[in-house]
Amino acid sequence: MRYRLLILVGLILFSPVATAANPAQPQASVGDSVVFDQSTTTTTSPTTTETTTTATTSTTSTSTTSSTTTETTTTATTSTTPTDTATPTPTPTPTSTPTSTPTATPTPTPSESTCELPITETDVTGHTVTIEEPPTRVVTLNPSAAQTMWEIGAKDRVVGVSQYATYLDGADEKVNVSGAGGPSVEKVIDAEPDLVLVPNTTHSYTPDRIQQIRDANIPVYVFGTGTSLEFVANKTETTGRLVGECSAGRARADEMRRSIKDIESALADESTPVGLNVFYGYTSGANTFIGSVMETGGLVNGAAEEGITGFRAINDETVVKINPDWIVTPSGVPVPKNPAYNSTTAVKKDQIISVNTNYLQQPAPRVIQAVEVVLPC
Repeated sequence: MRYRLLILVGLILFSPVATAANPAQPQASVGDSVVFDQSTTTTTSPTTTETTTTATTSTTSTSTTSSTTTETTTTATTSTTPTDTATPTPTPTPTSTPTSTPTATPTPTPSESTCELPITETDVTGHTVTIEEPPTRVVTLNPSAAQTMWEIGAKDRVVGVSQYATYLDGADEKVNVSGAGGPSVEKVIDAEPDLVLVPNTTHSYTPDRIQQIRDANIPVYVFGTGTSLEFVANKTETTGRLVGECSAGRARADEMRRSIKDIESALADESTPVGLNVFYGYTSGANTFIGSVMETGGLVNGAAEEGITGFRAINDETVVKINPDWIVTPSGVPVPKNPAYNSTTAVKKDQIISVNTNYLQQPAPRVIQAVEVVLPC
């Protein structure tokens, strides 16, 4: 029955607009996906300060020393520090199932104002950015921001990307602003951007470096942590407004919402087996966009059912208790081979779903394609 649903969903997901926007791409390594779009770094919330930057198409650059950053925030029971490397391999020490519930990042809601300039947007740090003219030199410090720019037809406005955004068509023609352990402030400034789009862990992990970019009089917008697919849709709209592609951003976001609604309607009377997302000893609990991917695709998020919130380490005892029917992993990430995982229905029946890392672990429009992969289970 669930396979027959693919006929309907295929029509939804691979409409001419969606197919044109989502050509097949080679897969990137895991390192710049969830570990960066949801980092496994335990951080405190940045202090909110109200400041204002006005963006125009011409920005004067100043030189500074090279430094680095990374991508979005995750609370983990065992702390690791993500770096902009190809294959992070944190080995968390087994702990009891987390019981605390961190405050979820509010879903960004795009302004109700029109697309007419100037526009003003306030980022997750409380920093206000005013756009007076459409930016023409945008730097993206994570692949999800780059993917969003591509999806709304704004890739020609991008002059700099991180090294793990090269799976995007034409990204290798952009300036690589990555440095050792994350983005290089020097490379970012040298690219002479009139807007920099920043993941929340890059700011949380290295706020001083982001401040250096702001001190160079360059407008910076910091996104929050992806908590749901609706968050991703709203983020897409916000990106469109920021870069002068308001209509395209809104259209792509609405396309996502229609797909989600149609998939949920198609699955309304279907059974909901238990799923578990696993990546290097971590899982996606409640208030995560990956959890939202699984739930939209017809799975119960076993980690969320056990009280896990956010991206956290998961121990063997909890895996056994959840006993998932399906295990969802990013491409290239193996399921642990130990008695706990071997005892699960998912492993016994070889019900492992491997999803393109660039779609599953990046809070950007192509995450809908991750839902499609989960759907047949």
